[in-house]
Amino acid sequence: MVPATVASVGRAVSTPGEYERKAAECLELAQRAKEEWSKALLLEMAQNWMKLAMRAKDELPETEP
Repeated sequence: MVPATVASVGRAVSTPGEYERKAAECLELAQRAKEEWSKALLLEMAQNWMKLAMRAKDELPETEP
């Protein structure tokens, strides 16, 4: 079972930094996971959070120097 701390409850994740924090949380949990299936699932979740972070960064408006 995935710990409740992985789930966002109450509001949507929306910024690249939030997605990256979720990825880091999944990686931390994966390091502590005892079962291989849990570790694999958490690593996949981390990868998906990072994909979302990259997509969110690509969608940010360009800022001029």
